[in-house]
Amino acid sequence: MRKLTGSTLVQKEALLLVSLVFIVVFLIFVLVSGVYKENLFALLIPIFVSAVAFILYKRKLSDVSSEVIDYGDYLLFKKGGTSQLVDFNEIKHVYGEKGKPERIIIELKESGTIGKSLVFAAPDRIFQYTEHPLVIELRARMEAT
Repeated sequence: MRKLTGSTLVQKEALLLVSLVFIVVFLIFVLVSGVYKENLFALLIPIFVSAVAFILYKRKLSDVSSEVIDYGDYLLFKKGGTSQLVDFNEIKHVYGEKGKPERIIIELKESGTIGKSLVFAAPDRIFQYTEHPLVIELRARMEAT
């Protein structure tokens, strides 16, 4: 048994919390100082920043599983209060997405309780210009079954 996921809690919660705090503080400052009466852009900037933060959160982090545990013959995905067991012969395709955090996507042949496409954040590594070793390992184990 080994844990395959990186630190998603900090990335998921920190990004959302920091962006919301920044936007609220900026909006309070703009409204209290009255700057928005002279320059409408002072009010539009926090709205734009909040829209970009929301899009980034939905695109990169909202579908990420909170924990993935490798039990040898199968993987256990946990997302919120839901969990799903995935046998390696149920996997159709495994690939990785570069970025911060690096994401590993496992597509299944049939949909389960979490979904047909399971995503988790790979453990951090320094050199990110090659395919993640975990993707190579999972793909080899999938092809072996």
